[in-house]
This record gives sequence, C-alpha cells and structure tokens, in this order.
Amino acid sequence: MRERFAKFWKDIDVPLHRVDDDDHYRAYAKELRLLFEGRQSGAVLELGCGNGGLYPYLGFDQSSGYVGVDFSPAMIQRFKSNHPGLELHCHDASTFHLDRNFDLIYSNAMIQNFDDAMLEQHFANASQMLSDGGLFICASYPAGALKSSYYAGESSSDPRNSRMINWGMTLLRRSDRPMGKWHYNKNIARLGDKYGFNSQFYGSMHYLYRNHAVMTRK
Repeated sequence: MRERFAKFWKDIDVPLHRVDDDDHYRAYAKELRLLFEGRQSGAVLELGCGNGGLYPYLGFDQSSGYVGVDFSPAMIQRFKSNHPGLELHCHDASTFHLDRNFDLIYSNAMIQNFDDAMLEQHFANASQMLSDGGLFICASYPAGALKSSYYAGESSSDPRNSRMINWGMTLLRRSDRPMGKWHYNKNIARLGDKYGFNSQFYGSMHYLYRNHAVMTRK
C-alpha cells in the first residue's frame, strides 16, 4: 500500500478534494476545529498536511510550534512556497517520529493510506510524542461500517447522487487513484487501548461516509 500511494501522489500538488475552493475549505475547517478547539493551545504535529490548503483555516498557532508532514514532495513544495516560515518534512507519516512532545497530533483524510501495520506504527509513534493532556486525532477516514451505504449512494448529502456515485465509483475503480482502506471504529478503539488512549468517534458533516476519531491518554 505504501508504494502504491507514494507512486500516485508523488507529483500531485493538490489534494483532490470533492471541492477545491476557499469557501469549502473554510466550512470544512470549521467542522474539523470542533474536534480540538478549546484544547489545542500548544505545539501541533499535522501528519498528511498536503499542500497546506486547509492550514490557514484551522487556527493553528505558528508561534507555538507547528510541524507539518507529507510524503508528497510536490505537496510539501507548494506548502513551503505559500508558508515559508513553517517546519515542514517530506516523510512517510506512518513512520514519522521526533524526539519532542506535541499537544495535538492531527491528521485529516490520511489513515486511509495506511494498512494495519502502518496504522499500528502510527499509533505507537503518537503514544511517544503526545503530551500529557494532549489530543491525538485521526480525522475524516472512510468508515468501514458505512462502506456499503457509500457505494449505494446513501451516504451522500444529496439523495439525487446515488446513481452519480455508483457511476463515478465505477470510473474510479478503472483509474489509478486509490480510495484507500476503510477502517472500523472498533479496530481503531482496540488499537488506541493497546497504546494507552481512550477513543471517541464522531461522524463527518461534510463527508457522510467518513468518521473522526479523537483520542486522549488514559
């Protein structure tokens, strides 16, 4: 899986979101901020940061220490060109580790790129880097329990999209773009428990087939 995603994203510098404009980013970031607002006041590690399109709307305090990580050189280069003062690393997020602590370890639409072994390594690293009282968030991953309804079009916010989604997914299966792994909440909770986290889960308001996992230390 690592090689497949690395090959696909290597030269792409846009995240291929459903909508790619400031209004969508602003609204989507408002949803994501609900997961950590009031709790995020220190150093932030964002894994799978992409080209930084969402960064201006997430409210991260650059002066407190922000670190962004993405394995696409094109994404990191574009992020750097727009925000030259930030600490950004081109690295596989599943194995990324720094010998420092973060108050928020956060990713958005990233762990779908991880198979089970990669996800476990990510949790192991997060358990070592998360500060006491910090938050570990895996936001917006395709939820395994919603996979069938997604392919049936039932997870669309617009019921007219059922046929469109089925047609689009047929085309997607024929393309080189990987959808990624659908993760089940129970498996994430089990993995969180193994590495000392309590887990809570929330459904996405913008992508109805995706869930957010918010974890704190036990």
